[in-house]
Amino acid sequence: MSSKNFYDKHAEHQDNTSLGKLRSTYWTTKQLVMKKLGREEDEFVIASDADVDAKLELLYAIRQSCHDLLRVCLVK
Repeated sequence: MSSKNFYDKHAEHQDNTSLGKLRSTYWTTKQLVMKKLGREEDEFVIASDADVDAKLELLYAIRQSCHDLLRVCLVK
């Protein structure tokens, strides 16, 4: 399993904000540089990083939604 395919599998967890796009570009570029330098990362480390990244993105989205709901409740 290549890291690019694994990352794409979890792409639905990424948000479309500029920060999300920057993180996606960073991850892809990092993997490309590692491959060009001949360094191979452990497949399980890559899988773990992708899982953590996906969970963090979900956490940030939930946190933002909670802040938005709180702001709406405080306005009324």
